[in-house]
Amino acid sequence: MPEPPAQGINSGKQANAGGGKPSAAPRAEAPRSGAPLRKPISKTTWAMVALFLLAVWLLMRPESVAKQAAHRVDEAIAMLPECRLADARAELAALTEAKAPKAQTKRLQDAIAGAVPGCEKKVRRDKAWKELAPILESATRSGAAERAAERLSGFTRKWGESPETKELAGRIDAKRAENLLDEADACLRKNDRACMEARIKAAEKLKRPEAEERIRQLKERLSHLLESTLLDQASSPAPQSEAASATAREVQRLQADAVREIAQGNYRAAIGRASQCMTQTDPGNRECQQLHEKAERLEREYQRCIMGGMTWSNGRCL
Repeated sequence: MPEPPAQGINSGKQANAGGGKPSAAPRAEAPRSGAPLRKPISKTTWAMVALFLLAVWLLMRPESVAKQAAHRVDEAIAMLPECRLADARAELAALTEAKAPKAQTKRLQDAIAGAVPGCEKKVRRDKAWKELAPILESATRSGAAERAAERLSGFTRKWGESPETKELAGRIDAKRAENLLDEADACLRKNDRACMEARIKAAEKLKRPEAEERIRQLKERLSHLLESTLLDQASSPAPQSEAASATAREVQRLQADAVREIAQGNYRAAIGRASQCMTQTDPGNRECQQLHEKAERLEREYQRCIMGGMTWSNGRCL
């Protein structure tokens, strides 16, 4: 084999002879002990943090706080028509504690102050109705529907109407119509045409749909009664003495009806009976006039008593 060139060997020897140390190979460094290196925060994370901070700023900026306070005030004001004053005042206290804008708390405070008188009146009305309604129900069931209607009318004049008063007024009028038609039946049995006609007309004025069929039937019977009366008068006119006797009986009946109505507190009905007696049946009858005056006086006293918010019992104001 050929020998290596002498120049290379000599060069190495010269280098060593010159006093230089042979170059050592680089040594690999050992890995450092401790926590591992953290990964850098990604752009997505920075974007999410930025969006979160933006949302917090949007919610907490003054304009957003004012809108939230205004919305809460609107909700509290919406409670006032239902007279939920305690809830509205609690919300006012919460807004004041949260340092809501003074303009909003002032708006709610003014709304509460404006609702107080109406709510206090509503409380008084509800109390008065709770006391009166059972009395009217009892009077209607016991046959004093006319008196119940008058007392209910006085209540609505003072406190105004409501669904409850309208519903009870309808039931009272239905009972009044039923009573009038019962009286018309009694008049028919006595062949009293004028009495029957008056009761039917009074029932018609109440305009109760449940009484329409019965009114129609009674009108037909009234027509038959009128025809038979005219035929009887044409065939055999009654002697003068019998006519006078019939008038006297009718006067006594009307007077008895008026006295009964006064005792039951149905003063308007008593006025009607006495008026019929002294103007149609026996014009100028003194006893009928006295009953008429008494019934009118009691009716005036009764109306003053009811309008004054007091109770009327047995012809007296308590």
